[in-house]
Amino acid sequence: MNVVATSISGTNVQLVVSSLSDQSQVVCVERSYVALEKLHAFLIKKHGTLNIPSFPVFPSPATDAKLAVLCAELTVYFKCGAVHESDEVHALVNEELAAGVAHMTAIDFILQPFEYEKVNILRGSKHELQLQVASAGQTLVWKFEVDDYDIEFYAEFHTPFPMYTEIFHAATKYQTTSKPIEGILSIYPKFG
Repeated sequence: MNVVATSISGTNVQLVVSSLSDQSQVVCVERSYVALEKLHAFLIKKHGTLNIPSFPVFPSPATDAKLAVLCAELTVYFKCGAVHESDEVHALVNEELAAGVAHMTAIDFILQPFEYEKVNILRGSKHELQLQVASAGQTLVWKFEVDDYDIEFYAEFHTPFPMYTEIFHAATKYQTTSKPIEGILSIYPKFG
């Protein structure tokens, strides 16, 4: 099992957990920092201080930067062999993993490896891109980084033979913000 601490909200830690035997099995679980401290104390009693690394300390004051460091430290903690392989850690998240593949969260989406095609498009110009969809359920992902102006995005889909195609996201106008814009489109042809 692979455990990655991705964010902390209040005193709750969000963990993305994936099965080592089935990489498609990824779940996002939330556990309180206190529950993780109790887990650590139990592991120390069972395995001793030589086999278990020290547990990261919750920062005070808890700034965004300090919480990001805590997430990194927790991820390193869970990668330690004695912690990683313990039945107690498995029990902490086993209920969600046993339920099968969970609904993909934003964190799961971000952690996926996507290879983007990078294109610079000048203001007022148009860019067209054709992508071959190989199978039903294939997902197309896009990301826009815009400067001081809004953009319009339009997706059009054609099939090699007549069929009903359901489009969940066709045309959108994006307003500029200071953050990159990301989107996702899943294609599910319906025969009938």
